[in-house]
Parts: sequence; C-alpha cells; structure tokens
Amino acid sequence: MKKELIREKKKSLADRYPELAKEWHTELNGDLTPYDVTPHSQIKVWWKTEEGKEFQAVVRYRTTNYLRKDKNLIPEEISGKYRKREEKDTFLKKNNLVILFPEVAKEWDYEKNDGVKPEEVFSKSGKTYWFKCANGHSWQTRVINRTSKGSKCPVCTLESRKLINTTPELIDEFDPVKNKKINLFDLTASSNEKVWWICKNCSKKYKESVQKRVKGYKCPVCFPVKKEIPYEKSLEYNYPEIAKQWNYELNGNLTPKDVRPMSGKSVWWNCPVDKEHPPWKSIIHNRTYNGNGCPTCNNPRF
Repeated sequence: MKKELIREKKKSLADRYPELAKEWHTELNGDLTPYDVTPHSQIKVWWKTEEGKEFQAVVRYRTTNYLRKDKNLIPEEISGKYRKREEKDTFLKKNNLVILFPEVAKEWDYEKNDGVKPEEVFSKSGKTYWFKCANGHSWQTRVINRTSKGSKCPVCTLESRKLINTTPELIDEFDPVKNKKINLFDLTASSNEKVWWICKNCSKKYKESVQKRVKGYKCPVCFPVKKEIPYEKSLEYNYPEIAKQWNYELNGNLTPKDVRPMSGKSVWWNCPVDKEHPPWKSIIHNRTYNGNGCPTCNNPRF
C-alpha cells in the first residue's frame, strides 16, 4: 500500500488514536503501519478486533465512529455484515447436512470436496459437491437434489433398475440367438426396446418391448391381448342367451364382453340343453347370424 506523507509530527493515526490503532491488521496491511496514515485518510485498510474479526474499512470511517459514544464501535456497514454472518452461523448449526440429513452426510466425499465438511453446508444448498456411496462410486450433484429430490448414486440406481434385478424370472424367456446383438445385462426394466422372447408354454418366439413384459404382457398366442369394445356392442349385451353358452374354461381370458356378435373368431361353446354334450368350437357369427347350435343336438350321431 502507498504510504502517505505526514508533514506534521503527532498527526498519524497511531499518535491520535492509539486505542484504535491497536486494531490495525499487521499481517494483511503489508509494510503500511498506523504511523503512515492520518486519521482522516481515505485509504481502505484491514482491521482486526479483539474478538479476532477481520474486515476492511476506510481509515476516516473508523476514526469518525471512534469519536462517537461507543469508542469500540465497528462501522455500521461492517457490523451489519458480522450480524448477518452470526445469524447465518446460528442457522447453519441447526440446519446443516449432518443435523437434518445424517444418512446423506455419511456419503460425503471428504477427499474431493476441498476441505469443506458436511456440517458447514446448508441442507437445502444449491451448490454442487462430491458424494461417495457405500459401494465406492463417487459422483457430483447439488445438495438439494439429495435432500429434497431424494437422488442417490447414479451407478447404483441404474443397476437397481436393470431387468436382471427387477424381474429375474424373465431372463429364461430371453432369446439369446435372435437377440445376439443385445446385451441382456444392459437392459433396464423401463426400456422401450423390442426384443425377442421364447414362450415357456408353447415355445413360440415373439417380439415385445421389455417394459411391456415387465408390466405383465405375455405370449400373444397363449394370452391374446383383449381389444376393448363398447359394452353395448358386445356379444353379451346383444345376445345374452348365446353368451350364456360361452365356455369360460376353454376360452381362457376371453369373455363375451370382449367380442362382437359378428366376429369371425372361433371359440368354444357349451350345450344349453344337455350338460353331458361335449363342448364344440364355432365361429361367433355362425351362432348369431346363421343360428348354428349344438352339433350333438342337431345330429345325434355326431
């Protein structure tokens, strides 16, 4: 710092304000001393209070305040900063990461956070820090992502979402031949990628997305997907007497509510007259439009 030329003796800050000069910061002000400036100097220098608080202030502001009633008064703009800092420190003690989120604090990566400790960080901080999970994976994220959004180790999270971990029973149905370019161990349960599967019941091969398989979609041959139709257009609604002859056991999960009266689908029926007659298979519209009935009743030799 540039030293001032003091023309008259006993005019320096040290001479006029010896008590105030005791707060002169001897380390941060270089070779500049209280003897080198006047009490009304406009130079901004460093000060250090008895409590150890360090701050910068213009010399004239310090001497002006010193003449007031409280001779140890720190300038208002400086004391305000300390007041806010003290309030912040008090708030931090109650709301730091260690106090409110001890489990998150346990994953603090001390090696990569440049000396910053979790007890020095607000639990809702938007700053980015390093974390390290129990499996040794280190990653960066904002503190608030961990405390408010519940984010965790991205590596472990991805691993937990993989198909082999969420739905291991599907592994045996994965077709390794047709899926030779696809790594089963990389597939996540939410993947929309369509891959080949082998039905455990009929051994048919079919293609379906991983996500749908996880949701319960099965072999389209053994478990045909129902197409929803308005109830008022269903067989059950329009032909209730014929619908009563429906063989629920042989038709699987297909019901009279799922088909239209003029459908060309062939399904199983029960004889409405004699329960001893064997079930028969017939196209739906042959029953509704052509009036076909139980073949055993129509032909006793059948």
